[in-house]
Amino acid sequence: EEIIRYFPLHHPEMGKKLEKAWCAHQFPSSQPTDMFREYFGAKVGLFYVYLCHHTTWTGYLALLCIGVGVQALMDWKVDTRANEALAIVVAVWAVLVNETWKQKEATTSMKWGMTSFEEEEVDRPAFKGEVIKSPVNGQSMIYYPESKRSCSQKYAMIATFFMMLLVLFFIAVIFHLKNTLPGDWPDAMSLVNSVGIAVFNAAWTSIATKLTDNENYRTDTQYEDSLIFKLFGFQFVNSYASLYFIAFIQWFVFNNKCTEGSCINDLCYNVSIIFMTNLCVMQVTGYYVPKWTIMYNKYKEGGSDTNMSVPELQYLMLPYDPQADTINAYMALARQFGYMVLFVVAFPGAPIFAYISNYAQIRIDGFKFLNTYQRILPGGAQDIGTWQLVFTIFCGAAVITNMALVVF
Repeated sequence: EEIIRYFPLHHPEMGKKLEKAWCAHQFPSSQPTDMFREYFGAKVGLFYVYLCHHTTWTGYLALLCIGVGVQALMDWKVDTRANEALAIVVAVWAVLVNETWKQKEATTSMKWGMTSFEEEEVDRPAFKGEVIKSPVNGQSMIYYPESKRSCSQKYAMIATFFMMLLVLFFIAVIFHLKNTLPGDWPDAMSLVNSVGIAVFNAAWTSIATKLTDNENYRTDTQYEDSLIFKLFGFQFVNSYASLYFIAFIQWFVFNNKCTEGSCINDLCYNVSIIFMTNLCVMQVTGYYVPKWTIMYNKYKEGGSDTNMSVPELQYLMLPYDPQADTINAYMALARQFGYMVLFVVAFPGAPIFAYISNYAQIRIDGFKFLNTYQRILPGGAQDIGTWQLVFTIFCGAAVITNMALVVF
């Protein structure tokens, strides 16, 4: 008989034990990440170690932001002394999150036996090239000319630049309509902008993946580093350009007055819409879309669980790509981190909603990995790689942006 698909099955006893321990109500720092790693592998497990670490520190900031938010509500304005002090605190907080993570990451890598993983990394199955004799030891190896990869990288840079220009054109149209349309249309344009950000991010993720595939990297680490840089560069412009325009360009360059009398109030309004839309998209695409897909798959097969065997039922579950899906998870968390550290002065509620969202995501993801997705193929990871640089860049940008918001 022909094999349609092969995949590892979930272990009923281990799965139920992990679900009970992982989905219990507890502080993020108390999550059983070692048990999670034993079931799903180090690559996915390390992301959730970082997510728990990130959420724990977000909780500390959220407690402070509750007080700042209460002050803003009492004064019914965002540009208060408390918000100015918060700018300095957030800059220090972001650095502490990164520096404490480095220690935790090194400890986790050593405990999981992953300290030399990248030195022992094998070629990607998708890596293609000419089979030649190695000039070092004479053994057969796959060779791919660097000149071909450089050509593909140049095409990728042009495509990235073109997409950034397209995003800037879209933002220019949005703000032109906001400044010219009457009534409630400016508010509607803010919502259109937030939806546009989500659509552009999804479209670019697909395009960037194909561009990186064409670059034909030898190892998964090289492939991921290239893809991450493409995603981060574009999504930074796409996610934050409109907010930087409101904060520093709309009034200072084009002399367009802000609708609420203060550009920090306009910034608060737009950050809140974009941030909350981003959280809603994350929850819908992360939980409800997979659930609806499973229901549709069962409907196509007859819709009855009782008539199917365990392998058949798990065949209808969604496959999880430890590489692509984990990169998307990191990117979503990085966007959230950016909104918090760059514009928390304008929207002190961001860390509060982020903590609630992440706290729920930890448990929802554990549940869906065991009940909605096929068992994840385990993979290794020494560290979070280029994502460490991404979060470090956010820290530097946070210092500059928050100080500029306070001054201007």
